[in-house]
Amino acid sequence: MRKLLPLFLCLCSMFLLVGCACSQKAYSEKRTLDYSIIIGSGGGFTGMYQGKYVDTSGVVYSWEGTSFNNSKRTSIKKLEQEQISQLNNYLEKNTPEKIAYNQSGNLTNFIVLKGKDKEISISWIYKFPKDDTPQEIINLNNYITNTINK
Repeated sequence: MRKLLPLFLCLCSMFLLVGCACSQKAYSEKRTLDYSIIIGSGGGFTGMYQGKYVDTSGVVYSWEGTSFNNSKRTSIKKLEQEQISQLNNYLEKNTPEKIAYNQSGNLTNFIVLKGKDKEISISWIYKFPKDDTPQEIINLNNYITNTINK
């Protein structure tokens, strides 16, 4: 009986170590974005637009064309897991579906968020030096741009 106790304790220790290692691996698995993100600007007499596209796996593309759907896309980087988490957290806390703002003009900026069941489109007129776009839209645009440009 005394010989079985060390063997039993050794086996229990191994199961605990393997169990902890498995749970740590599951926790550190890559997380995807809740939305694919299209951000861009353009218009004017050329009718050309340009911007960035981030797919749900975090791959960032630059794009240019008469529209996003008719654009040339070039893969430029992959977001780090921390950046994906930051974007998800920001979009969750700053619920963009509450932002109902769609203004277009000669030059227009826009953000399109495509989720599984919904699409959120925000557009605003580019005005310089005075821009009367709501601050929450400017903050959203700046946060997305800064995060994907890191």
